[in-house]
Amino acid sequence: MRKLCWVMCFLGVLVSLVPVSWAGDDSVVKSLIEARSTVTAVPFPSAAMPDLTLDKAYMVQKDLAKAIIAKGDTIRGFKPALTSEAGQKQFGMDQPLLAPLFASGELGPDAAVDPKLFVRLFIETEVGYVAGRKIDKPVRDVDELKNMISEVFPAVELPDIRFKTMKGITGPDIVADAIGSARYIVGKRIPADQVDVSEVKVTLTHNGEVVNTGKA
Repeated sequence: MRKLCWVMCFLGVLVSLVPVSWAGDDSVVKSLIEARSTVTAVPFPSAAMPDLTLDKAYMVQKDLAKAIIAKGDTIRGFKPALTSEAGQKQFGMDQPLLAPLFASGELGPDAAVDPKLFVRLFIETEVGYVAGRKIDKPVRDVDELKNMISEVFPAVELPDIRFKTMKGITGPDIVADAIGSARYIVGKRIPADQVDVSEVKVTLTHNGEVVNTGKA
């Protein structure tokens, strides 16, 4: 199955994970799973793991994804976050972040979304890319990446930040919970050879008024 890729001026992130466990990992994963299933806020993962680094956070994210898949879900694609220097600085990071999107979260363009299904709902306009072939090594440049894309589509991501507060949140905290991966609305797919994939723009409106825009 082809994967969906969410891109916001984002070329690629290569994350290396090793099969190591840390104290607090299991309890954090259980807490994050409970937050998703009961729609309740939980403490930051770093509260249980004071030494939570970015590498350890990706390990927690990997274990969280395994637990979600064990319940019958599948990974549908991936999304980046903190692709701007300003966003990275806000969360104490020096690089973009990455997390999976799950099949259970995919919604069609006519979807009605109940905010009661979220702890803290955010709305983000995105450009989605469908990879026409497997990307299993670093991409040399934008031109090479363009040749790997088969379709482009407008999307609205609906991340859920499930923590009790936003004050003091760090990059590793949001990475551990898959960067709030929740639901996402997928628009009409357009063959990549019919558009300039670097110039695609998404506009979100409410009653005819522009609320937000997103650009590749």
